[in-house]
Amino acid sequence: MSKTDIDAVTAEFFGAFDNRDGKAADVDRISRLVLPGGVIVKTGPEFTVHTVDEFIEPRRQLLTDGRLVEFSD
Repeated sequence: MSKTDIDAVTAEFFGAFDNRDGKAADVDRISRLVLPGGVIVKTGPEFTVHTVDEFIEPRRQLLTDGRLVEFSD
């Protein structure tokens, strides 16, 4: 994979959370980017593994219930 390819996937991933100008965030886009059975891993002080659905759902709620508006990468 080239840097250009990685940049495109990264932009696609973060673009899924964009809810500017009243548009709905397309967090289901994350499911389309991850292979079936894939997981999302958080490293750092706490190592956490999430299924794609476990990762998406709290972010969907945050982006649709009015707590986080006009969000973009």
